[in-house]
Amino acid sequence: VTASTLAARGGLNLLTGTIDDGGKTLTFGGNIVNNSTHTGIGKITLNGTTPQTIGGNGLGNFQNLEIASTSGAVGSVGVTATNTLRVNGNLNIATDRLLNIGIYRLRLQAGSAITSTPGAFSNNRYIQTAGFQSDGGIVKTFNSTSPFVFPMGTAVNNYTPATIQFSAVPSSWGTLNLRPVTARQLYVTDPDCFEYYWKVRGTGFSGVPANSVNLTFNYGNLPDNATYI
Repeated sequence: VTASTLAARGGLNLLTGTIDDGGKTLTFGGNIVNNSTHTGIGKITLNGTTPQTIGGNGLGNFQNLEIASTSGAVGSVGVTATNTLRVNGNLNIATDRLLNIGIYRLRLQAGSAITSTPGAFSNNRYIQTAGFQSDGGIVKTFNSTSPFVFPMGTAVNNYTPATIQFSAVPSSWGTLNLRPVTARQLYVTDPDCFEYYWKVRGTGFSGVPANSVNLTFNYGNLPDNATYI
C-alpha cells in the first residue's frame, strides 16, 4: 500500500498482538477498543462525525494518537475514554472538540507530548475530566527540565491548564499525576477561596533541589472575586 493515509468509516478492535502502522495515518470514524499494542511512526486518528469512544481493558498501548473529531458543536465532547488510556508517543488534539477521560487515567511516557496541531488549546479544545478528587487524571513521566502543559478542564468550555517545570535536574526522575478538582481544597477554611484546585502527586523522584519545581495553574473562566485567596 503506497497511500500515506488509510481510512476506515468504522471502528477498530485491537484484541491481541501488535499492530504496526508502517508510518501511515490510520483513520477511523467509529469506536476503538485497544487491548494490545500499537507501534510505528505514523498514528491512529479518530475523525468521526458522531461521538466516538476509546475503550478496552485499560492495558492497551497507543504509539501516536490523534483526536480529529468533528462530532457535534465546536467545544463539545468528540471522543470519550471508557478506561485507562496509555500513549507511548504523542497525543494530538487536532480539532475544536474535547477528549473526555472522565474518571479514568491518561498515562504518558517520558518522551510523550500533548499537542494541538493545527490550532491551539482553548475553551473549545482540551482534555476533560470529571472533576473528582478520585479521578485518574494525567500521569506524565518526566525526564527533562522542559515545561510540560497539562491541557485539562472539567466543565464544558472551561479550560484550566497547569504547567509544571523543573528548573534543575533531580538525582532521579519520576512521574507526576495531576487532576483538577471542582471543590474547595480540604484544608482551606476561608469561605472566599475557589471551589476548585489542582491535585498533584509525584512518585519515583529523588534528590529534587529545593525551590526547583515551578507550578502554574490557570483557573480559566471561573468568576473573579477580589477576596479570593
